[in-house]
Amino acid sequence: MSAYMDLNGVPRHGKQFSFAQCAAKKSGGFQGFVVSDWESIASLKTHGFAADSADAAIRAVNAGVNMEMTSSTFRDNLAAAVKVGL
Repeated sequence: MSAYMDLNGVPRHGKQFSFAQCAAKKSGGFQGFVVSDWESIASLKTHGFAADSADAAIRAVNAGVNMEMTSSTFRDNLAAAVKVGL
């Protein structure tokens, strides 16, 4: 599960290097999926890390988050982002 905490001001679930490249996901044989903390993807916008909900969804997916818990940021934005290659 990704969480609300940050590293040097960058949310853990919003930056690729900080999360997707962790040992468990990259080389540790992890075969599961990563779920966000409660509404943490939507909070990327709230906390000023993402410009809008679409940007928050794109950042989280690119960071390695596979499933969003409770909010609809992924559902509302990812299909359109994929269609335009983001």
